[in-house]
Amino acid sequence: MKIYHIYSCGDKVLFREDRDYAFFCNHFGILSLEYRMHPLMLTVLSTHFHAIVEPEETGDMDGFIADLVETYRARYRRNYVPERDIPILTCVREIADSKALEEEAGYIARNPAIHKVTGYPLEYKYSSAAFLFADEFTHCMLPDSARKSLIKVSELGPKKRRTISVKPIPGNWLADRSGFIQFDSYINMKKARAIWSDDADSFTAVVNGKTDMPVIDGDAGELSCPCISDTAVCERILHYSRSHVLRSFHHIGDYSGLKDILEELGATREQIRRCLWL
Repeated sequence: MKIYHIYSCGDKVLFREDRDYAFFCNHFGILSLEYRMHPLMLTVLSTHFHAIVEPEETGDMDGFIADLVETYRARYRRNYVPERDIPILTCVREIADSKALEEEAGYIARNPAIHKVTGYPLEYKYSSAAFLFADEFTHCMLPDSARKSLIKVSELGPKKRRTISVKPIPGNWLADRSGFIQFDSYINMKKARAIWSDDADSFTAVVNGKTDMPVIDGDAGELSCPCISDTAVCERILHYSRSHVLRSFHHIGDYSGLKDILEELGATREQIRRCLWL
């Protein structure tokens, strides 16, 4: 079977709240079943995402990507700017061989650190990398105590299941109480681990940046968040918009006052530009 790297381009903040990240990740997993994709990796940052999938022979790659993007685009419009369409440019590249697969999977695993969103990739919540060798790491994003609090989707109430998706969800998938489905419910962990010959040491070398990481075309944007995350900036923008009785920051006419507030919080000018779509 062929394996593909799917990623989006652009430097505007698309994922503004934790629930946006969770929604996208959940639907990535749910739609992968419908379109017969086998996900191996997924990382979602505020401005873009990376994924590696292996379609079945009868899989529909075009339909999967179109449904994934349009589902999230509709959510963004509904929550932030109903009268405006938003561009989400996606690219798909076939991965040539096992060496290229290891390079690109490693890049995706390290992506949160490459963009300086976190110092250690396995601390980042919205990346499947933290799950690959979690049973062999002492320092992992999801400790045993958190795993014990997870519940099966079948045990979530009907209303909660509907808020996750109107599409069927396997009842044995695990989610937290908020409805965020865990990556190892739908990521093919066995095949993903096999990228590094099921060797945690080889994977750790990549995570710790001890191997060369080629830059992926279209993913050169700087997301560095030394003081405050994009999500925290967006929360303040949302509060400002609501205090001015505005549906969305897209309707703010004069941004000067809001910019002053965000700079006082520690947001950089580049970060403010990304979050305000300037």
